[in-house]
Amino acid sequence: MKRLSLVAIFCTLLLNTYAQKVWTLEACISHALQNNLSLRSSRLLAENQQLTLKQSQMNRLPSISANSNWSNNYGRSIDPFTNTFLNQAITSNNFQLQGTVNLFSGFAVQNTIRQNAVEVESGKHSFKVNENDLMLAVANAYLQILLATELQQAAQAQLELSSTQSDRSQKLFEAGRIAEADLMQQEAQKANDELSLVTAKNNVQLLYLSLWQLLDVNPDLINTIESPGNLRPMRSGPANADEIFNKTNSERPEILFAEGKVKSAGYGLKVAEAQLYPKLFLFGNVSSLYSSTRKDILGYNIIGIDPSGIILKTGDTVYSPRYSYDTKTTPYWKQVNNNFGKSCGLSLQIPLLNGWQTQTQIARAKITIQQANINLQIAKLSLYKNITQACADLNASQKKLQATNNNFQAADKSFKFAKIRYDNGAISYTDFQLTAANRSRAEAQLIQSRYELIFREKVIDFYEGGVIR
Repeated sequence: MKRLSLVAIFCTLLLNTYAQKVWTLEACISHALQNNLSLRSSRLLAENQQLTLKQSQMNRLPSISANSNWSNNYGRSIDPFTNTFLNQAITSNNFQLQGTVNLFSGFAVQNTIRQNAVEVESGKHSFKVNENDLMLAVANAYLQILLATELQQAAQAQLELSSTQSDRSQKLFEAGRIAEADLMQQEAQKANDELSLVTAKNNVQLLYLSLWQLLDVNPDLINTIESPGNLRPMRSGPANADEIFNKTNSERPEILFAEGKVKSAGYGLKVAEAQLYPKLFLFGNVSSLYSSTRKDILGYNIIGIDPSGIILKTGDTVYSPRYSYDTKTTPYWKQVNNNFGKSCGLSLQIPLLNGWQTQTQIARAKITIQQANINLQIAKLSLYKNITQACADLNASQKKLQATNNNFQAADKSFKFAKIRYDNGAISYTDFQLTAANRSRAEAQLIQSRYELIFREKVIDFYEGGVIR
């Protein structure tokens, strides 16, 4: 029994420890940057571009290959030494080592390396763009949860107020001071506020789900985010779009990415034009072979005389001796050494006509340059548009917050005054409830305006190169 109690205590402590896990905005962004699947895919793409660059650099090295053949031929076959036909079994082995070095190819290799190096840098900028988009998405999701949480707290406060009023109305009804219709209206308002609270709680859970999906964290009801307390806007004045754009556009990753594509397209044109130039290669080759028909003569004997011709002037017959040779197959390594051959040379390839393919590639490369320049202009215009919109949103949100704050102050004063009058029986419950609803709506608008402005400020900080926190 004691052991079971200890286990229960340990499990309770473990669960409490886990329940205390609270995510800060910095922790959310850091986790998303490390674990988001889309970002991980972009990271693999960048690694692949790095491998492409490395391969293009390795293409400057010589191309070397070796091959060897071992064969047993039976029946009629060719003697590899005499190149004559023999009707016997022949065992042969040949091997070869050859290499080629690209001496000149119109600087295609060098320009390909430069192009791939630019692509690697462009890939880094593209990855940074994805990181920035993810950080903004996480910050927005984080702030939306804080907003929804405050709205939930406001709904909870409104329900508590309705409950208090409902209890009071019940007592007044029992005392005969209010009609049953007023009591039913109060009960209906309490039920409506309970529904609003349930809706607010559900909205918080849905927003948490969106955040966990961005972070690739298993959704649960235990993890929460840190509430920074009295979170308030920091900027006091409007933002200038032209000033922000002129200061930061040359450092923005989307602009650097587009500029990299322009450089890459320029190198791509040079690679295409290289196909018009001759290509010069240095090649070398070493080889040797072995054959079982290769013999060494150990000695000989004259075994007879055979006629070999006739002298025309005298008609005499010419005789030649017939020999019998004692032979053995030349040893393997002796043949390899004796037959070792080497060669080297230069190979020149001059392009004359290839179905107009090179000219088409050059034309396409020029179009790619034009398209890359257009994309650069689009990127700059898009950045300027986004900064202008962000500044306009910030300025509008500042004014909206001021207006909603004034509205809430007025609605709050009106509510307090109406409550006093209602408690004294000076106004009907309908008039009091209308005032309470106006205050509740004004409070929700104020909370939304405040968080909207906070997010707008973070967007401006982002465009100014600041860190989202």
